[in-house]
Amino acid sequence: MPCGKPVLLLRFCGSGPAVSRETPHGRVSRHTSRPKCPYGYQITGLRGGDQMSFEIRPATPDDRDRIVLFNQALARETEGRMLDRDVLTAGVSRILADPVHGQYFVAEDGDEIVGQLAVTREWSDWRNGDIWWIQSVYIAKEHRRRGVYQALHGHVREVARAAGVIGLRLYVERDNEGAQDTYAALGMHRSPYVMYEEFWPKS
Repeated sequence: MPCGKPVLLLRFCGSGPAVSRETPHGRVSRHTSRPKCPYGYQITGLRGGDQMSFEIRPATPDDRDRIVLFNQALARETEGRMLDRDVLTAGVSRILADPVHGQYFVAEDGDEIVGQLAVTREWSDWRNGDIWWIQSVYIAKEHRRRGVYQALHGHVREVARAAGVIGLRLYVERDNEGAQDTYAALGMHRSPYVMYEEFWPKS
């Protein structure tokens, strides 16, 4: 049974159509989504149901503190880690100052940033092209399940293809099945590779 009291119709959940435009800071897109049911349906015309309209844009240095807070929350929620704020702030600042390190995109509802993701670049000699890695994905708790990540992902996909990028990659915790389902629904598939890593303390 669908949730709420429909006035008009039911349809499958998803963010509304995006309207894109170029700005001095890069491509910006605006999306509209509506409240969602836990059963995977979207009801339009609900009595008392407010629409949520949000804009996707490249992050600027003015967004640094919010991005730092989101990254701290991301580390706590997914890995139970407390990140060093000074190190994190320096890392975020470097991306925002120099795109060679990557780029952040944010979702904004009015004047409030409600979601973010970052991309970093990998050159593939096998494919002779750039691959963008999606990372640092975080959506504010009160704005989840409203299509915010789908809009961020779609925007980055559009920007990447326009820039000649050949594909997107990301990594996700093995037990985060919800995130895996989301990425699969957006057209991504499980990679055959297993990641290995080694880090050294900074001198």
